[in-house]
Amino acid sequence: MRCRYMDYMTNYDLDCLSNEESEKINKHISTCKNCRNYLGALMISKNYITKEPEMDKYFYMKVINAVDADRYKKSKLTFKVLSLLERLKPALKASFGTLAIFVSVTLLITSGIFDNLGNLIIKDNNNISYTNELTNLTFLQTEGQNIVTENGEIFNIRGVTLTNNFWGNWVNEESEKLQSEGMDPIIRPSVQDAWVLTEDDFERIKNLGCNTVLYDINYQLFAEDNPNREENLKKLKEHIMRFSSMDIYTAIMLMAPPGLDSANDIYEKHKHGSDRIKSVFEDDTYYKQWVDMWKYLSNELKDFKGVAGYGVINQPRAPSEIEGGIEVFRERLNNVCKEIRKIDKKHIIFVPEYNSREANPGESYWNEKTSNYTIDSGEQGIIWERDFVKINSSNIVYLFHFFEPYNFVNNGVGDFDAASMESQVEDRFEWAKNIGKAPLLTEYGISRVNSVDKRVEWLETAHNIFDKYGISASYFQYKNAVSSFVDVKTGFNALYGEYVSWENEIRLNPFYFTSEYVATSAEENHFAEALEEYYIKDNYFKRISILDNQPILETLQNFWK
Repeated sequence: MRCRYMDYMTNYDLDCLSNEESEKINKHISTCKNCRNYLGALMISKNYITKEPEMDKYFYMKVINAVDADRYKKSKLTFKVLSLLERLKPALKASFGTLAIFVSVTLLITSGIFDNLGNLIIKDNNNISYTNELTNLTFLQTEGQNIVTENGEIFNIRGVTLTNNFWGNWVNEESEKLQSEGMDPIIRPSVQDAWVLTEDDFERIKNLGCNTVLYDINYQLFAEDNPNREENLKKLKEHIMRFSSMDIYTAIMLMAPPGLDSANDIYEKHKHGSDRIKSVFEDDTYYKQWVDMWKYLSNELKDFKGVAGYGVINQPRAPSEIEGGIEVFRERLNNVCKEIRKIDKKHIIFVPEYNSREANPGESYWNEKTSNYTIDSGEQGIIWERDFVKINSSNIVYLFHFFEPYNFVNNGVGDFDAASMESQVEDRFEWAKNIGKAPLLTEYGISRVNSVDKRVEWLETAHNIFDKYGISASYFQYKNAVSSFVDVKTGFNALYGEYVSWENEIRLNPFYFTSEYVATSAEENHFAEALEEYYIKDNYFKRISILDNQPILETLQNFWK
């Protein structure tokens, strides 16, 4: 009698099953010989008929070791057929590949070889590595509401975010033109800036005590038409292996996708919906570019044990109903995860909640220009609400940002309430529990506009909440550029500030600003004070400083332990 699980395995993409469904099938095939054989045949058909295989050099040895030698003595017909196929192998070119595999699989199934080989393929599929990593790290995966190592040990991400200046730089003339047109003047990098990760940074991060870095990227670095794409990939792999050698995981986080992103939205959110830059959820070209980038990266990184996973997008906005609403948002998020899963079955995919959505006609939204609530009449105003959508795939961790309460954390206005903070985390925890016991990751931070004591108090409160609910967490952020044009208090969360543009802004011995405009900007952004206190001491200039963040770092290190 044909087992009903065979139809299930035939009709569904096994790579995109939920953890619950995967566990159910794994439990069944451990006791059902017919399904075990059938699954082995499906795996070979998928991997060796539909595409050119990347063959493990030890594959044949593993097959031989899995075979019962007594079954294949020279007098047996099966042995003779297999021997003939081996002699004919050089002649079996692409046009005969499908036939050869079909004959081989048929013989293997009828001979019962999958009793051993099926288990070998399933077990070994996640252990083959084609990288040169020297590391003690193992692939991470999800188990219930936990992230675990291959040994089954619970692993909570205790990390720090490397923003890598993903938003880019001011480029004379081009930026001025964009700014005059009411667009984001900052140009996304096509090559990562050299200053964002230096030898000193690697040594500093090594000594921080974190177990993971969230490594931010922008789409343009890996766009198909970027002539520097291969060099950018090479650098990314080198950075992954460098962190991996320190036993620090790297999570690749896409912060700026094609189209609308969290940085250019500062300029776009006030525009009418018809004039606003479209997102990957609204524009088919941007969507394809987004998916293609992740297919490229996941194919290149799928064997790196030091990769914790992929953050598919940052703080996305759900479109209005006229452009598909939450349904198209859910569909496209699921599709990008499915495309990654077809290529990479080993790594976690980090999926964020939407951070806002476009209003529909008749809905009320807060109008920042008028400082009043406005009834939408088709302009697609922004409603600042957040929620997750369920992803129908395996190895998913849901991501949320935690800067609560925002007015206090970012602007230094008012105070915070521990019970209110915990309530917001608990709501997300319960949602993840109810949709299938999924783990959570949060990215959090607090700006220098608050006193050191208040920052420490808020961090300790947040850490206690994260520990209580077993939530992975990454502090935002490790380092950022400082200058006369960057406010180093409001919204400045970085542990370290690096004065990248100092040669354009100041002169030393004697000290002075290069222009009155620079000097005025430095005063307005509280940078003149920071410069005197942290960067220029006794006629000695420091390019990078921890500012007043030593107590903040020590609080984080206590949490990371």
